[in-house]
Amino acid sequence: MDATYFLPAIEAAGLNHHEARVYIALLSEGQRSASELARQSRTPRSTIRSILDRLCEKGIVDKIY
Repeated sequence: MDATYFLPAIEAAGLNHHEARVYIALLSEGQRSASELARQSRTPRSTIRSILDRLCEKGIVDKIY
């Protein structure tokens, strides 16, 4: 099953489209660099860090330095 199948449910839970795509990328591939996440989730590189910050603020992901 394609992971994007879950996009509507994740978006219904309160994530926007880009946040949901990044979250799915993290679930399917695990820890990734920001540039890898941007490429895999088809999210603009210029916004990936702000998306990750929002996911951290929501308590969904943790940053690893």
